[in-house]
Amino acid sequence: MAHHDNADATHADIRGSLREAHRRRLAQAERVLERLLARKDYGVCEDCGEFIGVERLRIMPFAPRCATCAARGVVRERPAGPAGPGNGSNGASGSSDVSLS
Repeated sequence: MAHHDNADATHADIRGSLREAHRRRLAQAERVLERLLARKDYGVCEDCGEFIGVERLRIMPFAPRCATCAARGVVRERPAGPAGPGNGSNGASGSSDVSLS
């Protein structure tokens, strides 16, 4: 009987993990819809303000950051001003890095 209890607990843990992953993915999709419909800045990196890139968006349509910022693992304060390709800067003066860890 104990074996079945352990298996049931393991299955419950897996189901809980899957529910949490699904909840996070849904939240990401909702943020993308907001960016696309309300703010009109879909495809713009939330950190540096540069265009995320078509290939990255094809692979991960809900990507909030460009590959450069995502690889850095650091959130960079976004430069002031309108968002859009070419309006941000990777490494612009006056920006500060904040570690994600």
